[in-house]
Amino acid sequence: MTCFGRPSPGAGLFAMTVLALAGCCVSGLAPVDPEGARAALQSALEAWARGESAESLAHLKPCIHVSDPDWSGERLKLVRFEVAAPPAVVGAGLRFQATLTTQDVRGRSRRQAVCYRVYTAPHVCITREAE
Repeated sequence: MTCFGRPSPGAGLFAMTVLALAGCCVSGLAPVDPEGARAALQSALEAWARGESAESLAHLKPCIHVSDPDWSGERLKLVRFEVAAPPAVVGAGLRFQATLTTQDVRGRSRRQAVCYRVYTAPHVCITREAE
C-alpha cells in the first residue's frame, strides 16, 4: 500500500495475509479460565500456609507450577493471605492482587501487597510479579 494515493497492486493480498496470520495466532491462544485461575491460586497459597513446598504442586492433576521467591526459598512461612477480586486481564493470563502475612525464622511478621500472574493454558502457572 502506498502512503498517499492509490493502493499498490499487492496491497489487498498483503492485508489478507496479515489478517489471516493474526487470526491464526489469536485462535491458537487458549483463553484463560477465570474460575480455574482463582481456584489454582487459592490452592497454591493454602498449600504454602500448610507448609508444603511449591514443587509439591507439580504432582497434582492438573499440575500447578508456582514461582514465588519467598516460598520456593522456604525463607518465609505464609501465615495468612487474602486474594482481592476481581483480577485484571494481562495478555493470556490474569493478574490477582493479594495481601500476604508472612513470618520469618525469627518469628517476625510482615504484611505485604503482592501481585500474581496466573495462566491456565496449556498448563497452570502462577508467577509472583517483582516488587
